[in-house]
Amino acid sequence: MDREETYKMRVTKSGKTETWWLCLPYKLIQESIQEQYDWGADAVELEWMPNITREQFHDRLPKSH
Repeated sequence: MDREETYKMRVTKSGKTETWWLCLPYKLIQESIQEQYDWGADAVELEWMPNITREQFHDRLPKSH
């Protein structure tokens, strides 16, 4: 599998913007962007986060209790 990259993805739909964090191979990032448009997104912005490691990404995820 390709190397995972970390991105912050901002999805705007109907005037509201949500932020998603992705840590996936770039090909899957591209598929995620297309899915957002398929689901009605007006705009999708990506910000590459090259200094965040996979471990740091997972540390940011909400923890289940």
